[in-house]
Amino acid sequence: MKGILIVLYVSSKTKKIRRGFEINLDEHYVKDSCEDILKNRRRQWRYKLKQLFESAHSEEEARKIEVPELTPENWNRLCDMWIDPKHKKRCDINKVNRTKHKSNHFMGSKAFVAARAELGENEPEKVEPDRIEFYKHTHYKSKKGWSSLEAETNYSVLNNMLAYCDPAPSYFPKGKGVEGLPDALIALSMWLSEK
Repeated sequence: MKGILIVLYVSSKTKKIRRGFEINLDEHYVKDSCEDILKNRRRQWRYKLKQLFESAHSEEEARKIEVPELTPENWNRLCDMWIDPKHKKRCDINKVNRTKHKSNHFMGSKAFVAARAELGENEPEKVEPDRIEFYKHTHYKSKKGWSSLEAETNYSVLNNMLAYCDPAPSYFPKGKGVEGLPDALIALSMWLSEK
């Protein structure tokens, strides 16, 4: 995490809570998780700053805005970036590229893995939904309907394909498909089919 200065205020309550946890800050996955959280927060913060910048009626008015968390030099540097024609061109290109997505989802920035696990926790059997039902959950809301016509078509195609497939044997873990099947069971199944 180059160039990021992190200052943490640790209260006495936080110290008491931390005693109950052992976190090895040298582990790569801990560092990666912290970095992801910081990147996400930084991106959201820059979005709020950009909204503040765009609320001004002119460039001069925008530069006069005082942001308590930033020095005037850093605020002016951000203003320079947002005014730069190259930056504006890149933003316009990205905006066009986002419109090319045929099937947007309703999950926002939540990771699909976390969302699927969360759905499984809410089920009475504590089993994650299969991929087709998870697709429906991420692309359909009862109040809004489908995210797009393409998403609805994809769901129909997936269900039609499933109708042509053989149902999963009873020993398949529900919602996991082939990847959830133990290797020993695959070998046994192949051996039995040869007999």
